[in-house]
Amino acid sequence: IDPTNPDTAFFTTQAELVRTTDGGKTWQQLCDIVVDEKGPRLKSNGLEVTVASNYAISPHNPKDHYILYQDIGFARSHDAGATWTSAVKGCPWSNSFYAIQFDPFVKDRMYAACSRKHMIPDWIGIGTESREMAGGICVSNDGGSTWDILNKKLPLLPATGLVIDPKSTKDALTMYVGLYDGGVQKSTDGGKTWTDKSKGLGNAGNMHVCRLYQNPKSGNLYCLITGSRTGRDFK
Repeated sequence: IDPTNPDTAFFTTQAELVRTTDGGKTWQQLCDIVVDEKGPRLKSNGLEVTVASNYAISPHNPKDHYILYQDIGFARSHDAGATWTSAVKGCPWSNSFYAIQFDPFVKDRMYAACSRKHMIPDWIGIGTESREMAGGICVSNDGGSTWDILNKKLPLLPATGLVIDPKSTKDALTMYVGLYDGGVQKSTDGGKTWTDKSKGLGNAGNMHVCRLYQNPKSGNLYCLITGSRTGRDFK
């Protein structure tokens, strides 16, 4: 509370800062600059507090930028990052976006690895309780404005990695998805069907995939697996 003016006060949480200038009758957030309330479309003022997993630029339109977040999902910009709007509509696992891939053949089509569980592989994200948190792959056909589930037959586990094989063809799009506690799945038909490709990965009871990467030249696929935690014990 302002010691010289009791009508002015600030309130903070772990991620927000708000202010009142009328003794608490109304409050205003101070984390972003609102450019358009209808969107809402926001501009950074440098005070955002959250975890960003990645930043991507559309190969089809260099002005379309994207931020993958944990806890607050996904944001898109149509002006090269000057202003932003939330873009999680239709995704049932909108808490966290861990990876996205752009369809090399269809403009404005993109895929996202999503989860209700954030902070993988941080301490709070790799406990036994994480296995109860759902996730999967979503697809957007409008540049990230809206999303749908790509395939409901995939295990409902946090999706933390996603790769599209650069040697894919339009009629045979090859994709790999990494699942926390579910290993690696492969599709050769754009996500219509999936085959488990986890043999040889991890240890017994630990298929906690948290990253996937494919070398674009050799085609080798690399998989990073994090540890598991029960209480304060790690494996």
